[in-house]
Amino acid sequence: MKIIRLLAILTLCCPLAVWSQSSPPCNSSFNKFTVEITSDSYPAETSWDIKDLQGNAIVSGGSTGKEFCLPKDVCFIFTIYDSFGDGMCCNYGNGSYRLLDANNVVIKTGGSFGESESFYFNGVACAVLPVKFDNVTAKLKQDNLEISWQTQSETNNNYFIIQVSLNGSRWTDLGMVNSKAVNGNSSTLLSYSFNRNISSITLAGLGLLGFLLLPSIRNRILRALFIIVFFASIISCRKSNHSLSKIDTLSSGTNIYVRVAQVDIDGSKTYSNTIVVKKK
Repeated sequence: MKIIRLLAILTLCCPLAVWSQSSPPCNSSFNKFTVEITSDSYPAETSWDIKDLQGNAIVSGGSTGKEFCLPKDVCFIFTIYDSFGDGMCCNYGNGSYRLLDANNVVIKTGGSFGESESFYFNGVACAVLPVKFDNVTAKLKQDNLEISWQTQSETNNNYFIIQVSLNGSRWTDLGMVNSKAVNGNSSTLLSYSFNRNISSITLAGLGLLGFLLLPSIRNRILRALFIIVFFASIISCRKSNHSLSKIDTLSSGTNIYVRVAQVDIDGSKTYSNTIVVKKK
């Protein structure tokens, strides 16, 4: 009886709690989901999480699956990770993952990816997004960044902007990819990719050459303004530790954050899940 009472309390107080296979079903305002993991030869490298669109972690796990309940009216992002960067299949075993709904219908399955793979889910709740991202992956090989993603649907979409960061909060634009959707609208799966060597990317600034040219500026006011701007740019660069100019000197194992921004025809933006790649 104590166990039954404890489960009842968890049901009322923790609606997003993880349930075992023998747990009672979710209440009417929640959907039931199951994550199943088939490990490769290195299960310790595998982990996964589910976040809301604000980046808050709701459920997470390692190389074992879970069964859980999520609110019906919220769109979520599922991401699976491999810490070594070679996915779960097929170099060292035939590992895979599956996300199933309450009727055991497979929402998504996979295993062949790089360091991570992500997608949106939860049915109607995700339908309001102008772009539904799917299979967002990123790899960094010898400072060459390779990003690929798919869209399940697009509404009034104009183009995508690829962004990177060293701290996950301050972002730098790498490039732009135009939407393949006719007039920005599509209900079929579309695939995109972006490649760029990022070792030589630097922040815009005046540089040493500008400072050496300072004596040629005769106007005192202009000279003063020049000095202020010059030193302000130095301070800014020192504070901005996410500067891409440092990527080619980063130590091995440093995290680099990658995401894709979607820009509507009216200029509004939404973002994909953030993917983490490591400097090797």
